[in-house]
Amino acid sequence: MTVTADPATTRPAPAPRPSPSRRGAGVARGAALTTGAVLVALVALVALVSLVWTPMSPTVTDPVNRLLGPSAEHWLGTDGLGRDVASQVMAGARVPLLVGAVGVTISFVIGVPYGVLAAMTDTGAGHWFMRWNDIVQAFPPLLLAIILAAVSGGGTGTAMIALGIGAAPGVARVVRSGTLQVLSREYAMAARASGRGPVHTAVRHVLPNIRGVLIVQASVGFALAILAEAALSFLGLGTTAPTPSWGRMLQEAQAFLYTQPLVILWPGLAVAVTVLGFNLLGDGLRDRFDPRMEAGR
Repeated sequence: MTVTADPATTRPAPAPRPSPSRRGAGVARGAALTTGAVLVALVALVALVSLVWTPMSPTVTDPVNRLLGPSAEHWLGTDGLGRDVASQVMAGARVPLLVGAVGVTISFVIGVPYGVLAAMTDTGAGHWFMRWNDIVQAFPPLLLAIILAAVSGGGTGTAMIALGIGAAPGVARVVRSGTLQVLSREYAMAARASGRGPVHTAVRHVLPNIRGVLIVQASVGFALAILAEAALSFLGLGTTAPTPSWGRMLQEAQAFLYTQPLVILWPGLAVAVTVLGFNLLGDGLRDRFDPRMEAGR
């Protein structure tokens, strides 16, 4: 006698639920991405608004009203020369974003092809490619920027070029490591065995699979470029007056640290918020787009 199951009482097995730890990690990743995106968007919005409007002129001095506290007229007070701090902070957001964007672009234009080439060439040539890369990487980007600024007289353009060139070796090393991992997988080896050229393999297989690494490297490079620009301006080798700069605001405000500490607080807070935003955004995008992160959710 054959016993059959009653269809009315037969139910599919419940789908496994993600563990609480994975759910918590997913929420944390989403919160990091959202927070970073909001902070970066806020800084970008302030920079765009400052192109057409600021509460007051960020470059006009008023010695009579110097070192005032926050008020309805001066939202964040005034600095040692009587300039409106809120207007300076808003206008000062343009330079870090510009330096970060151009610096990261230069480092990627140089570093990404170099790293892929070093990974896809034979072992001997790739070894010498990376030894030369190590020599260049021995000079920190900030040190290279200081040297070039001291020789050429400083300026935003010099900072962008120096930071981009200085960051390129780090990008090349990260790209080479990711490319070697991709080339060791079956689909990449099959593409090369079928006669696909190196350019096709790099564009079709390598770059899409290291996009998470590139996104993180770009966000970290952006944050480091912002810090480096602020440091150069603080030393007097970056953005020159009268263009507002957070780093130069910090340098000028250090003389009033004990008499009016709010003057040094606002530009420092602007730098910290911007760097934090790009770091959180990079981590969140890496977790969102990296296939290995997706598999672990």
